[in-house]
Amino acid sequence: MNPGEVNLQSIVKPVYKYYDPSIEVTDAKDLTYLYVGETECEDYTPEYNDYEKIGTITESESNRFNILQSIAETF
Repeated sequence: MNPGEVNLQSIVKPVYKYYDPSIEVTDAKDLTYLYVGETECEDYTPEYNDYEKIGTITESESNRFNILQSIAETF
């Protein structure tokens, strides 16, 4: 196989995992899933949190140091 060529035998199937977000867990290995499978489960509805954009960077015609400094100040 040539570099950059796609190996069609290594296509990955998605794995759907559902859990109860009301149960507090401190470590991922302690998480108990309600469902794990290769197909979406109709019994559970995904819950999405609203995300807020907290910082943006717009730079042009600047050197790398100034861009890195802007990133550090923003985040």
